[in-house]
Amino acid sequence: MQIQIVGAVGSSTTYTNAFNERIFRVARNSYTKTATITAASFVRGNPAVLATETASNNGYDIKHPDTMGQQMNNLLIGVVYDYPDTTIGRTGVMQPEDVGVIACYGLVTNAVVSVGTVSMAAGLLLSPDTGSQFRTMQAIVAGSATVASSAIFTQLSGVGGLVILASNVASSSASGTVAAAAFIRCM
Repeated sequence: MQIQIVGAVGSSTTYTNAFNERIFRVARNSYTKTATITAASFVRGNPAVLATETASNNGYDIKHPDTMGQQMNNLLIGVVYDYPDTTIGRTGVMQPEDVGVIACYGLVTNAVVSVGTVSMAAGLLLSPDTGSQFRTMQAIVAGSATVASSAIFTQLSGVGGLVILASNVASSSASGTVAAAAFIRCM
């Protein structure tokens, strides 16, 4: 790994084998081996949410996030970083019941972010969403309607852990996902 520090008037210094500060935690895919693999597997960069089902409520089992805005997403613990993978090019998935490593603090460069027709600038807050991806959100709480002169607020969940887009993401004519840099603070 190399880090390049740019100085005044275009001068720069490159440091080999330097890396940013990161903190990881160990977690287990809470889906059972009998689950449908496409629905139960994780890839690097997916958001990881603590599982709360009775058999999995142990503090280390993880599952995919729920629909954006659901309270379950407040149990975001980080981004899937690594897991057992013997495929060529390490392109496999975290199988049900596998144990892996979740990045819970620091910069990751492969957060799975939903991309649409609008460009996204670094610094936007990200919230976990269905489809094992992050979506941008404008604020932690957003007003949605007014009833009898009182504002009703809609919760934008996922802020139990803070994930901030750390790179600009270009717009796309088709919806999909992109691997983007994000700063994670889920501690």
